[in-house]
Amino acid sequence: MSSRTEQIQDQAAAWADALHQSGDDPAVRRDFERWRDSDPEHAEIYDRIDRGYRITRGIEGSGAHARLRQETLARVAGYRRRRRQRTAAAVAASVIAVIAVAFTLSDDTWSELQYQQARARHAVMGETLYRTAVGERRTINLEDGSTVTLNTDSRAVVRYRADIRDVALLQGQGLFEVAHDPTRPFVVQAGERKVTALGTEFDVRLLQDSVAVTLIQGRVAVEDTTPLSGLMHDAAARERKATILFPGDQLIAKAASPVEQVIHKTDLRRATSWREGLLLFENENLAQAVAEVNRYGGRRIVLNDPALGTLRISGAFKTGNPDAFLDTLSWHLPIRIVGSDGEQIVVGRKG
Repeated sequence: MSSRTEQIQDQAAAWADALHQSGDDPAVRRDFERWRDSDPEHAEIYDRIDRGYRITRGIEGSGAHARLRQETLARVAGYRRRRRQRTAAAVAASVIAVIAVAFTLSDDTWSELQYQQARARHAVMGETLYRTAVGERRTINLEDGSTVTLNTDSRAVVRYRADIRDVALLQGQGLFEVAHDPTRPFVVQAGERKVTALGTEFDVRLLQDSVAVTLIQGRVAVEDTTPLSGLMHDAAARERKATILFPGDQLIAKAASPVEQVIHKTDLRRATSWREGLLLFENENLAQAVAEVNRYGGRRIVLNDPALGTLRISGAFKTGNPDAFLDTLSWHLPIRIVGSDGEQIVVGRKG
């Protein structure tokens, strides 16, 4: 689904909400019809949203509807609408309608339905949630001319305000190409690190225990946002300084740690090869290479002997093709496939 279609879907849900609340208010109806008639896609998507409302009204009172409504109300309660007030009950109605639309459009998985629910909640707060599935890459064109390319299994939330362009990387990896605007900094929050850029290109990867920031061109400032506590809070906060990166620098910071941070030069071609659907390894140990290959889906590779993980490999491999990866390695390393099923490939030592 394109970002434009997603925007229209959010607008349609808001109009469905407004019409539901206003009854027969002619002013609201006129504004809605002006929006609907301005673009054929507006009318088409609104019809789907309206169909979702009818579906949810049809199942109203059921246990599933009650659970979904209760969860939605709990999550959106306390948030204020921008410019106009809407009750939490109305917000819940639009969220449920968006989810119901997914049922009418396709055979999406439960994961997709959960994503649509999360997107609707973020839209209520003036934010846009983007994601990629395992093995998917996606480039998003933002309203200011900046682009975000999300790697496999990633999530990011975008919120633009008058004074700042905010992105929260919730999961995975993103490459950011930032349009220059000195009046509105472009800020990416990933774990306990905040990356601020003005007209630059950089990559951020959020790992389980660390954050990696790689600068491709321009300049960025990386700040530690780990919460401080205790009597020395103010003094420690004053001592914190942003770390400035230059092209080719990669900063790796341990999650939730104000001190464990290292900067080194990196091969930018290797660091960004995932955009082309490639993984480049240079004297990498096999355990790390396998972990990287497994990120992109397909049958999962499992080493049945931890000692195999210390073998070193170099080469270029396509993402999402573990069979080809192992086929190539079996010619150069003392490994072989010792078992497999629809979920995994077990690798052991030759001989």
